[in-house]
Amino acid sequence: MQSKAEKEILYTALAVAVAVALSYTIGFTLQSTGLTVLYVGSPSMEPTIKVGDLLIAKTTPLNNIKVGDIIVYKTRRSVVYPEPIVHRVIKIEVKNGEYYFTTKGDNKYTNPYPDTWAPISPARGDQIIGKVTYWVPKLGYFYMYAQTVPGRIATAIAVAALTIYMMGLENIKKVLGKSKEKQRGKEADKT
Repeated sequence: MQSKAEKEILYTALAVAVAVALSYTIGFTLQSTGLTVLYVGSPSMEPTIKVGDLLIAKTTPLNNIKVGDIIVYKTRRSVVYPEPIVHRVIKIEVKNGEYYFTTKGDNKYTNPYPDTWAPISPARGDQIIGKVTYWVPKLGYFYMYAQTVPGRIATAIAVAALTIYMMGLENIKKVLGKSKEKQRGKEADKT
C-alpha cells in the first residue's frame, strides 16, 4: 500500500511527464504540417501573449499577412539575437516585389515604439517563419523547461516513475522480496 506522500510524488511526476510529452508530441506533429511551435520568453507582447505561453505559427503566403496580424520571424543577425521575434505587423511595404513588415510588440512599457533596429525590423519576407494562429497559456513553461538539462533529467525521472507505476510497485516489491529470499537461501546453504 502506498503512502499519501508517495502518491503525491507519483502524481506530480506523472503530470510533469504528461505535460512534457504532450508538448513534444504537439511540436513534432505540427512541424510536419507546416506549423511551428514555440514558447514566449519575453514580455514584449503582453497583455495579448504572455511569457510562458506556447505559440503555434502557420506558414502563410506573404500576401495573406495583414496589418494587425502577429507574426514570427527570425532576425537578420541571428548571432546577435538568436530567438525568433513575435510581434504585431503595423505596416507592410512591397518594394520591387519584396515584402517588408514593420512590427511592434503590444507591451506599451517594453515596446513603446515600432521596431526600427535594422536587424529586427522591417522584417523581409524571407525572414518570416509564420503567422501566429493560436496560443495556449502557460504550456510553454513545460516546453521551455524540457529543453534545459535539468528539464531533461526531470523528464527522464518522471518517465521512469511513470514506468515503475505502470509496472506496479507491488510486483517490484515481490520480485525484490524473492531476490532477497534467494540471497538468504544461498547464504544459509554456505553455512
